[in-house]
Amino acid sequence: EQLSSDASEVGPTSDLYAVGCLAWALVVGRSPFARATTEETLRAHLEEEAPALDDVAEVSPALARWVARLLRR
Repeated sequence: EQLSSDASEVGPTSDLYAVGCLAWALVVGRSPFARATTEETLRAHLEEEAPALDDVAEVSPALARWVARLLRR
């Protein structure tokens, strides 16, 4: 929403997405969309699905589901 051209779309769901990114990064140690450049990172946020948390870290299924739900677009 924040990367779109329509700023009126920014709302509470943007905050929940950010919480999901933060939770993923706290568990794994890097952003779920970390790429070599800022442009690639922004494009990944727009075009890619986040990797499943339980595919990259040993976490409870409940935590993996919660983070996946937060990162859903």
